[in-house]
Amino acid sequence: MEEEPKITPFVFSDPAGKRWPRLRLVLLIVGIAIFLGTILFVQTLFVAPQLNLPFSLRQLKGQLKALQTVNPAGPAAANLALWEKFAAARTAGKKPKPPVAPAPPAHPRKKLPANEVRLAFYTNGDPYSYTSLEQHAAQITHVCPEWMAMTNGAGDLQIDADSRLPKLAASRGFALMPLLTNLVGDTWQPEAVENVAHGPPERQENFISHVLAVLRDAKASGVVVDWEQLDPAYKKDFTLLIEKFADALHREGRQLWLCVSPGQELDYIDFDELSDYIDRFVALLFDETSDVDPPGPLASRMWFEGWLHVLLEDSDPRQWIIALGSYGYDWTIGGKKAELISFPEAMSRASNAEIASAEVSAPVITPTFIMRTTTKSTLFGFSMSSLF
Repeated sequence: MEEEPKITPFVFSDPAGKRWPRLRLVLLIVGIAIFLGTILFVQTLFVAPQLNLPFSLRQLKGQLKALQTVNPAGPAAANLALWEKFAAARTAGKKPKPPVAPAPPAHPRKKLPANEVRLAFYTNGDPYSYTSLEQHAAQITHVCPEWMAMTNGAGDLQIDADSRLPKLAASRGFALMPLLTNLVGDTWQPEAVENVAHGPPERQENFISHVLAVLRDAKASGVVVDWEQLDPAYKKDFTLLIEKFADALHREGRQLWLCVSPGQELDYIDFDELSDYIDRFVALLFDETSDVDPPGPLASRMWFEGWLHVLLEDSDPRQWIIALGSYGYDWTIGGKKAELISFPEAMSRASNAEIASAEVSAPVITPTFIMRTTTKSTLFGFSMSSLF
């Protein structure tokens, strides 16, 4: 009897009936996952996204909201002038005076001499500067030349000294006060100051000793510090650096003057704390309008008097020097940037254009004149110093 041929099971054959329950379970799980994914996707379309900030940033955000809540200017702050906002913030930040007299500082500032200070700024590379300095040497008591710039956070200095000045200062009897800035080229370098102020003590001491060495070589009476665009977050570090800097200078009989530029936020300067260390503050009351702004006053009367009032309020006027500019801007109509020109250059251009007089009118009280040619129209503006 012939054997029946063996039948090979079909690939999908499942005599035991186990595959279908397993497949059904897998399909059920996949279906549930797709359903849940669809729900989550649709939910994201109707829920506003939220950014989960680190704790430090959330804390800072809360502090900013608190400051905004106690702002004495209230909702009208946006309509206040910059000096009015500064005055309001300064008033709000004043600490209540203790009932007893506070203890004197550990390193009190030397008593200011009663003599009048007439400070002149000196521009290196300007052929008019040295000639003008020679002509007016008898009328000034101090000269501040562009001399040092902080280039990086290590405290390195870029030196641009004029070797003629120490000899001229000694022969004419005026004090030499070199300028120390954080301006490299045309760019301010706030990180150079912040990294020194926030850095280790060794870095600060090396920086201070380097500056002192330059001052000794120049036989200078001190230094004028002009650091700008600093982050207010480093206010405490900046204050401690200035105090340490002032102590080192005072031990050698030299002075530390600090420039205050009202064209920017001044929150990084603790005036109450530093007034015991800074010998003199230098208020740079000019540059209300910069070279990238539309034509306008370089120091309008309202702007000048407003800043003068708030800076000297509750301060010792003898500790302040008011700096006025002596320059102009040449705005070409339709141009994007004005040309910075010296006062002699402005007078020369006015003479060549046969301009008889400059216009001075309220409320800005800033002299200007317009020169028109066949190719362009130019508006010249001068700072308030030309009025005095």
